[in-house]
Amino acid sequence: MRLLLLCFLPLLALAQPRPRPERLFCDRETLLNARGEQIHRFTYVSQCEEAVRQVQASGGRFCDRDTMWNTRGEQLRRYNFASDCVAALNEPENRWGLTCDRQMLVNRAGQTVHSFTFTSDCPVAVNQIQRSRGLFCDREKLHEVDRGLLLRLTFASSCTEAVEDATRYRGHFCDREKLHHRQRGFIRAFTFSSDCKAALPNLGR
Repeated sequence: MRLLLLCFLPLLALAQPRPRPERLFCDRETLLNARGEQIHRFTYVSQCEEAVRQVQASGGRFCDRDTMWNTRGEQLRRYNFASDCVAALNEPENRWGLTCDRQMLVNRAGQTVHSFTFTSDCPVAVNQIQRSRGLFCDREKLHEVDRGLLLRLTFASSCTEAVEDATRYRGHFCDREKLHHRQRGFIRAFTFSSDCKAALPNLGR
């Protein structure tokens, strides 16, 4: 039981619920907290009013043109365009707090978790992370959010299948004839890949 708890502690740390946003208000173009302290100064009054709405909707973040900030007045990330910043705020909330900035996977602190080759790869990875509790593919490479690269598989399709199998069979998956576990690593090499696939349902019970 203790071993299982230790295995899942990193996952629980990354999957914390988003913080409750602080109550903010505007004095014209100046964004203030409930204590009257200045958080940020905008160019226009309308930008401040929009920031208050964004903070409530996104759990404590807002955009000033192409830059994302938090309610402590800290700059989180600068995007290529203002529309990219707003798009990141509006992405559906997931338990990992991850969004995409083009080809980059970004956490709530604005830090790049992983950079993909193509922009289209990032939203696919976010979906995989949500369904598998932390696993995702970058082509043929299998990653875990809290540990980085786990394994380089034979093909990109092999990685996608590994994520699905690990989700279904309690962390177990195959790379051809080799059986792996997302936490314990390599387990066994079977004679044929079909033998490995046949073993998975028994391991997932």
